[in-house]
Amino acid sequence: MSELKLFTVKKFHEKYPDMHSSLNSLKWEVWKRDENGMTEDSVIIEKNMGGKSRKSILIDAEAYFKWIKK
Repeated sequence: MSELKLFTVKKFHEKYPDMHSSLNSLKWEVWKRDENGMTEDSVIIEKNMGGKSRKSILIDAEAYFKWIKK
């Protein structure tokens, strides 16, 4: 089994800058995750990081590239 490569939204955009026209367009796609199937396809992982009031949003890079090909 391969190791998960998880990125914050900002780090994902920095690593793959050609995937979206801007960081805001990636944020919009992530914000619509329940409607566009990202949550269902396990592209987005919401993780509670040390008791913060909001969960951190992480992108599974491998799952994202599989999702984008659908």
